[in-house]
Amino acid sequence: MVQGERTEWNPPRRGKRFDLQWRIWYRMVSETEWHSGMTENISFSGALIHSKASTVPATPVVVVIALPSTPSNPRSCLVGEGRVVRTITPASQAEGSAFAVAVNRYQLDRSGRVLSTITS
Repeated sequence: MVQGERTEWNPPRRGKRFDLQWRIWYRMVSETEWHSGMTENISFSGALIHSKASTVPATPVVVVIALPSTPSNPRSCLVGEGRVVRTITPASQAEGSAFAVAVNRYQLDRSGRVLSTITS
């Protein structure tokens, strides 16, 4: 590199996606009721979610993704905040709907408190 020359790092627009079908609960920030669904795939920055409830792009959401159980963390989950970035219209009403969520902040809940609150 020549002294004084700047280089820019252009990360890929989308991160690597992992085909993981995990239980998820979500709610719009303005709601108190939780909706359930399943992830189709997950990346570092978000998830594609299938659910019976419909959503609207740009809506702020809270998501809770249940992680596989381990002996030391039987009810761990990821809790995130983000927004709906796109919706996918199903071929039929029976299929429910799908939407992509971009998550800008998340944390790991090892205690299971969040899942206990939602699923009780």
